[in-house]
Amino acid sequence: MGDFNAVIGGGKEGKYIGHYGLGCHNQTGEKLVEFCRRKEMCITNARFCHNKRRRYTWTMPGDIRRQIDYIITKCRYWNSVTNSKAYPGAVIDPDHSLVAANLRIKLKKVLKAKRRRQWNLDKVKDVMCEMEYRCETNLLIEKGKQKHIDLEERWETFRNSVKDAATKTLGFQISKNVRKLWITQEMIEKMDERRRWKNVNTEEGKKR
Repeated sequence: MGDFNAVIGGGKEGKYIGHYGLGCHNQTGEKLVEFCRRKEMCITNARFCHNKRRRYTWTMPGDIRRQIDYIITKCRYWNSVTNSKAYPGAVIDPDHSLVAANLRIKLKKVLKAKRRRQWNLDKVKDVMCEMEYRCETNLLIEKGKQKHIDLEERWETFRNSVKDAATKTLGFQISKNVRKLWITQEMIEKMDERRRWKNVNTEEGKKR
């Protein structure tokens, strides 16, 4: 934001200034146009065709009207602005008019990654659980051998048997997100100490 008193005037300036400016441009208006050109920005309330009452934003003594207030956006997002104009009837500062724009915003969808589940391998360290897993795996593999002869089918049976046995006997890990405390007890004590010394208006107090 700034207070430049810039008048861009009528006339198109590339993709930065539209056809529907108001008045004759002044020196600060040229600087504002140059700024928009350098920063790849466009003045929105000069892009839409409105009555002059919807374009001027400042009234001088003697009922002289100028357009010196603007809404500026990056050229990349110019098509997100569907309208931009002044509202002289709004009850605000008496010599300036409210300038408002309508925006069409499309929020980007954030895709959450699926977390891969992991086997609870700590149970394998338990002898009884390990034996149960081995027996269950062997049982499922023997059942699969009786049904399929093809090599590819036997591999699928073996893989599924190992996974099913692990699911039944070992299960999956339960993730525990341990978050670090934002404020620790040490920080609270330091805050109390600072509060005590802050009220001591001596050289020692200022130093501490």
